[in-house]
Amino acid sequence: MSVAYELKLKRAELTNRLEELAKLQADVREQVSSIDKVIAIYEPGYRPMPAKARRPAGITKISDEVKASMGGVNQRQVVLEILRDSANPVSTSECAAKFSHAIGLGGEAEIVDRVSRKLSAVLTQLTKAGRVRHVGKTANRQFLWEITA
Repeated sequence: MSVAYELKLKRAELTNRLEELAKLQADVREQVSSIDKVIAIYEPGYRPMPAKARRPAGITKISDEVKASMGGVNQRQVVLEILRDSANPVSTSECAAKFSHAIGLGGEAEIVDRVSRKLSAVLTQLTKAGRVRHVGKTANRQFLWEITA
């Protein structure tokens, strides 16, 4: 048999497996939805929480996860890209939320809060370097940031 033929067989096998996984995933989502509906009958104020992403092995605290994820990233570059792509000035927490998603941390509130604390220092450094500026404050007194021209 040729290599191409073997690869086609393997591809078909993997495609079938993907379809099975998609069906399984749909079944599980349907079951979770059904359970949420039943819980809401017993607790009318119940709001389902989104599933939390699993943390990588060896990382037990969110602060460790944030530190590990941000360590290998050029934080200044990512922040500048976020500000460059934004049509309007961005608050520190909005920047942190976009940053978290950009580096794959997700949008969990505690993660965004940790990232926001770290990005405050980055934004201050960029301000001193003349790369960004703050152009006002939000209602909750956070600076609004934009890239300098």
